[in-house]
Amino acid sequence: MKLITNLVLGLKRAALAEGLAFAEAVGVAPAAALEVMAGSMAYSRAMDAKGRNMIEHDFTVQARLSQHLKDVRMMLQAVGEAGLLLPLADTHRRLMEQAEAPVWAAWTTAPSSKSCAEQPKHSMVQVKTPHDRVRLAPQEYDEQ
Repeated sequence: MKLITNLVLGLKRAALAEGLAFAEAVGVAPAAALEVMAGSMAYSRAMDAKGRNMIEHDFTVQARLSQHLKDVRMMLQAVGEAGLLLPLADTHRRLMEQAEAPVWAAWTTAPSSKSCAEQPKHSMVQVKTPHDRVRLAPQEYDEQ
């Protein structure tokens, strides 16, 4: 059940981040978009837990990207053995693998917004905008 729950939760959070980035890109205030979505059929508790942090640029690290990526890989292995495809989970895996490329190996699932391309030991991409193609938040991590 953990992997099933994490599949849905991870995709909800990714969709929320992308929806807020889309809103900002087309000139809709992310806070207004969040309020409208929270009152619509798009609502999910992920909005309560992460939405405000995303729009307020609260970069507090909450979990390591590598942990969720490990779970997604386990999901895809399990469904592969069962002969099923999960195309959204596979897309999510590819996005996280890009984020976990060597220069960004310790990114986390914290919401992000400041460009730190020169600082490889920092947080994960959470939101993209037309002005900051990649928005990141500096967040130190422990070497492993």
